[in-house]
Amino acid sequence: MTGAECDAIPHENVDPAFVCALVRGILIVNPIPLSSARGPNNLLGFLLRLNQDQHPEGVCLDGTLFKEEVELSPDD
Repeated sequence: MTGAECDAIPHENVDPAFVCALVRGILIVNPIPLSSARGPNNLLGFLLRLNQDQHPEGVCLDGTLFKEEVELSPDD
């Protein structure tokens, strides 16, 4: 599947309870994570940012991102 084919899927055919991603031509469909998964991930992000601010080696961490789209090269 190409990005154009994925974008051509009518929105009324997409269930908002699922997250879709196109990875190397494969459509990946997952349910939206439950709060029991999002909560610990959010806490981890907070602790990492706290460490970044308070630890002498915290500068090693560039940042944390909640949800980020990642472009993969064909060689990856």
